[in-house]
Amino acid sequence: GIVCLKTAAVLSVLAIATGCLHNNGGKVQFIPENLRSSISASLGAMWSSIVDSGEPAYVWACIVLGSHTLAYWGMAAFYMMLEPLGLCQKYRILKDKRPDPALVKKCALESALNTCIMPFVAYYTFPLVNAGSPSVLSKEIPSVTWSLSKLCVYILTEDFLFYWVHRGLHHKSVYGMIHKRHHTFRVNHPLCAEYAHPFEFLVANLVPFLAGPSLFGTHGVTFIAWTLLRISETVDAHSGYRLPFSPYQMFDKVQGGSQRHDYHHSHNVGSFGSFTTFWDVLCRTDVPYRVHQLKATPAARSSSFSFNLGRKDHCAAMNSLAELQSSRPNDTLRGVRIGEQPSSLTSMKEVVDFARQHASDALVSFTYVQSA
Repeated sequence: GIVCLKTAAVLSVLAIATGCLHNNGGKVQFIPENLRSSISASLGAMWSSIVDSGEPAYVWACIVLGSHTLAYWGMAAFYMMLEPLGLCQKYRILKDKRPDPALVKKCALESALNTCIMPFVAYYTFPLVNAGSPSVLSKEIPSVTWSLSKLCVYILTEDFLFYWVHRGLHHKSVYGMIHKRHHTFRVNHPLCAEYAHPFEFLVANLVPFLAGPSLFGTHGVTFIAWTLLRISETVDAHSGYRLPFSPYQMFDKVQGGSQRHDYHHSHNVGSFGSFTTFWDVLCRTDVPYRVHQLKATPAARSSSFSFNLGRKDHCAAMNSLAELQSSRPNDTLRGVRIGEQPSSLTSMKEVVDFARQHASDALVSFTYVQSA
């Protein structure tokens, strides 16, 4: 079983990354035809041997266990070894803080138990998986185009569902009962990516993760790739490091990333997304983080903001920005507008005073310009 699951994980990465497998007459031209054919035949034979290694439910349980173990425990081990080896410490986000060792130990034990339970759940739920995706263990491996298109759909589906469920779990009526458990980690640790209340694990983690494959179909190889992609992303986000070579940090303005999620844990506000910042930007739940970054990097630059006067997180961010301007009197506001109308407000103190006097859902927008 162990050899089967590790081979399946490696196989999926090779098949997706090289694009050497195809169907429906599709051609891939970026590697020589003879080499592509040789790799395609070898990987096809490997996948067939995995599919034939046991009854379908057993094979599926091995695939789920193997891909999750490689992504979660493998990525976590990588990040956990950085400090003992003295590597990449300049990329640690909170350089002088560490999570409680007792809490990390508790988290590790629970994660190990969950990993042991996982293959049994996968085994007994395989009939449901097979009903939704009859070709999930087909010996014909899908084309790279098919797999990549599915992965894109899975990301968009997961990002949408995770944002709204995660944001809902921060509502004061349920936060203390459910999501507070995950936020006992005020300083992130790679293993805490899956440290959650059972209800949260089911509704906020598992449902968004499985929604894409369940709604839009999947194949075993594509599912392995999706597991590796999603689980490694969330471990990276909880790692406490912002490594410049991480694929999840390459496009900071559109990707979630560890720095945003570190802020989310340390300040417990905003930045609810996973893969992307799309929903945070659209719903302006990224505002507290952006103000925090503005204060942390006082170089000469400008940033545009829109504050909703009726939101507590926005009011707190405005107060924080007012503190910044009081310490930097040469910073200015430009283009201040209340709703659609231009305003004569010229400082953050005036904006904050206006907000206190006008408790409403009006928007105050402006560009904050930091002086050199």
